Amino acid sequence: MQYVVFQDWKSCAKGSLEKIDRETGRVKGSEKKQLLDLDESPNAVTLVFHLKIPVSQVCQLTGMQAILEHAAGAIKVHLIDLQIRNGMQCTILMRALAARAVGLLKLTAVGTKSKSVIEKTGGRLMSFSQSINLPFSFNELCFRI
Repeated sequence: MQYVVFQDWKSCAKGSLEKIDRETGRVKGSEKKQLLDLDESPNAVTLVFHLKIPVSQVCQLTGMQAILEHAAGAIKVHLIDLQIRNGMQCTILMRALAARAVGLLKLTAVGTKSKSVIEKTGGRLMSFSQSINLPFSFNELCFRI
């Protein structure tokens, strides 16, 4: 058994972009909360951000590539995501694993926020996995702090 740890660089990039927006006056105090909530559901704004801002894509691709390299030849892959959000980053990995004919991708999402958000994300990922014929299992662990 091999363990691979990937730090979510998207969070780091997002924090940098938010700081730039605050310092340039593009985001005011009341707008900041809205900006932070954008990644909880794959709405149009989130998708446009993902497509138009290359930092987001590069960070996600780099992390998923590291996981793929360490999981080369694996029949089953178990990924534990500590910040699942809307799961967009997982679709990159899912497509690559489907192309490799992996026997099962098991994803465990660990969160401290809304369980319903994590469940909706799991449902979307389950639907996506079925569309690409990837055997997939989704579990969520929610903790109150």
